Amino acid sequence: MVLLSPLLSPATMAEQDSTVLDATSLNLVDIGSLAAWSVSSSKPNHGVGHLSDPNLNTLWQSEGGQPHLVNIQFPKKQSIVQISIYADVGRDDSYTPQKISIRVGTHHGDLHEVKWVDLHQPTGWQHLRIGNNDVDGFSSEQDPIRAHLLQVAIVSNHMNGKDTHVRGLRVFAPKKQVGEFSKGVLGIRDKC
Repeated sequence: MVLLSPLLSPATMAEQDSTVLDATSLNLVDIGSLAAWSVSSSKPNHGVGHLSDPNLNTLWQSEGGQPHLVNIQFPKKQSIVQISIYADVGRDDSYTPQKISIRVGTHHGDLHEVKWVDLHQPTGWQHLRIGNNDVDGFSSEQDPIRAHLLQVAIVSNHMNGKDTHVRGLRVFAPKKQVGEFSKGVLGIRDKC
């Protein structure tokens, strides 16, 4: 049985999930709710749903051999510029992700790595910018990566830990492109 956290007010969500505010100021929008999420394994009561919930006291805990995989499958190709992952070595010790591979593709058979990250003593949200020209930090020059499937592979943990804890994971697109996509989907046309 999966235990769900109680509903949180928007103010509490903002306090617990400060990445939402950061993304808004950068003109990004969280597109995680558009996708189907799956993981390679999970402990009871620490499943995939905890990756996208706003409560940073809940977590996904893997179970089994590495790498630990989070698969985020979109029904239509999406523009992706940032992945944010909440990692806290102070709370999670050897369960904290250290080496992460970000992979994209149209399906599992054609995934390719677009970013490799080595986190050193992370505390809080780690913002991983990805794009076709891989500009570090926010840049309007960065071209988003377009993909149906995004895979976050946790290759190793701090202190060679076996299982991993992830307290939050967000996927962001440029706000402008999501707005254009919504117009087409809803049949909204600008008047000539």
